[in-house]
Amino acid sequence: DASGSTANPVLTDTCGVYLLDGTAGNSTTDAAYNSSTDDVSAICLMNGAMLELVTPTITKTGDTSSADNSSFYGLNAGVLVGSGSTLSITGGTVTTEGDGTNGVFSTGTDSLVTLTDVTIEAIGDGAHAVMATQGGTMVLVEVDMLTTGAHSGAIATDRGSGTITVTG
Repeated sequence: DASGSTANPVLTDTCGVYLLDGTAGNSTTDAAYNSSTDDVSAICLMNGAMLELVTPTITKTGDTSSADNSSFYGLNAGVLVGSGSTLSITGGTVTTEGDGTNGVFSTGTDSLVTLTDVTIEAIGDGAHAVMATQGGTMVLVEVDMLTTGAHSGAIATDRGSGTITVTG
């Protein structure tokens, strides 16, 4: 699979409450996205999906079933963006609470997340504000990040590495 989704066991048809699989979603303003289900992201993009959000409110609660899958592949993240997919968020908030609830996660070749003027709060063990793995890319401009748990850096990469560029 050229998209790399088969290499990531988390990117399945149940990875997110709001799921885009290989399609472009409608650009939205002031929308709310929520997940309180363990291991299910509020937003999940895979297989070349594209989405643009303006001032969203994204909330994710619940613990991960696998700390490794959260760190390596994005299981239980507030927002999960997989191979070939692109997400842009301008303004708004991402709030996560629970073990392994990373805020925004980019994983896989040609995954790209651009965050501008976003506030991220990640509460829990292993809950990073932003994370990139498996060659994922993130570009952050004027992003405020707060983490409170053990093993919870504001900016992190893990297995397969990733690139995170931060300005401001």
